[in-house]
Amino acid sequence: PRAQVEARIARACAMQPQGEHVLRLVNEGSVASGVAALLRALRYGHTEPMVEGPAAEDGRGALGLLGGGRGWHLCRLSAIGASTFALPSQRLADPPTGPKYDGSIEALAAEHAEPLASQLANHAKVCGLCGKECAVTLQQCNRCLADLSGVERRRTENVVMGFVYGVARASRGPLTLSLRYEDASTLVYDDPLARSTCHLNAVPSDVHLSDWRALLRRPTQGRALLRRLLSAARAALATSFWADEGWRRSVLRPGVVDSVDDLRLHEIAALNAVPSQYQLHLHYIVPPLLPNDYHLLLRGERFSRGRWLPLDFVDASLAALEASGGPLLGAEAMTTEQCLGEIEARGGPRYDSALNAALAAYAASHERLANWRPECFEAVAAVAPSATNSTGAYSHVLATTGRVSGVSTDGLVELSTAAESAVDGAELNRLLSTDKRLLSSYGRPFDSALAIGGGGQPAPRGFYAFARAVGEVTTEEEWVRGGV
Repeated sequence: PRAQVEARIARACAMQPQGEHVLRLVNEGSVASGVAALLRALRYGHTEPMVEGPAAEDGRGALGLLGGGRGWHLCRLSAIGASTFALPSQRLADPPTGPKYDGSIEALAAEHAEPLASQLANHAKVCGLCGKECAVTLQQCNRCLADLSGVERRRTENVVMGFVYGVARASRGPLTLSLRYEDASTLVYDDPLARSTCHLNAVPSDVHLSDWRALLRRPTQGRALLRRLLSAARAALATSFWADEGWRRSVLRPGVVDSVDDLRLHEIAALNAVPSQYQLHLHYIVPPLLPNDYHLLLRGERFSRGRWLPLDFVDASLAALEASGGPLLGAEAMTTEQCLGEIEARGGPRYDSALNAALAAYAASHERLANWRPECFEAVAAVAPSATNSTGAYSHVLATTGRVSGVSTDGLVELSTAAESAVDGAELNRLLSTDKRLLSSYGRPFDSALAIGGGGQPAPRGFYAFARAVGEVTTEEEWVRGGV
């Protein structure tokens, strides 16, 4: 009975800061969103498969406002869309901050002994199709979905540590960043591979930690470090995004959130277990997701299982280690799977359950916040499940948005006439890259002189004002032994 369900939810929420928000969602009739938020708040496991929410009932036809589904997503931003979505400019220092080291990553590493050279390097798989540097554990490029199974790992430049040291250049060009927040120990900038209009990376600048396993070796201090990164990312959300009325009005569905505190309840915060850049960085994403990223989330092809670590899960894992004797000794030599098993054995959360709950919450938040008007896009990319394209991924056909007559219960679009044309994987990737550029806050305002594909090109302009001198960054082993 509903009364019993509401009573149980009320009791469960009484101890949670999100409780009032959860109850409001349920009382408004958004049961799916309320339950997903409750699962997230309580860190409960969720073993049922994620289901796609209904399209928004707003009079805009079959496509609603979600921007995508299991079998389709909007694409090819229209002229209306380009003028509709307002994206905030990067933070610029006055006067501008210049590089601390007027040289390249390669030159800086060559000038100094270890540990600096190791701090400035990664090992990654470089995608032969799009050039993206991908984590060595990935079998598919997380930009263009190309097959990486036969790609060898190789040494690459650690551009994140280049930001920390204020290095002027990498091998590919200037090492400027799209800055959102900075202080003496933390740096927050736009992720160029954005999954939403607000996708930030928060990085510690006082310590070099290759990945999350260092946190397992010093759990109490690890939790404090993650809280610091989250606080900085939230500050960037408040000052750069929520404070921008144009962004609020164009990107977020009207009437859904009334304050930045309401919006934070939908935040996506996570670490990558095996990053492509060997410096701990917190991904901070505020829904709605971009249309293609929501589509891939529903298909289980975004936020990779075994690699994506929701912040709630990491924090609960570190708390379990604190409560059961302290550090996870030898974590630096363990695989991700071994770390997850040790955490569960010591009373911590079960990873698969935590990830399922997080993914359900991401979808529910997107479905509540999405404001992707079909008239802002020229086309729909519809899945053609019987064939694969040149990248090895499933194929799509393109149709104009006006020819969609409905969306079936299994998430496939129904076209009023035959589809316009099949689209090759490489062509679709180029189209999506253009959409991502035009819908991302990275590097704004754009450089209109570089108007490749229309609309100008991102122009990150910043250097970290608190860039570290050589020797000022605590090494991982020093930090684990008790260094600041």
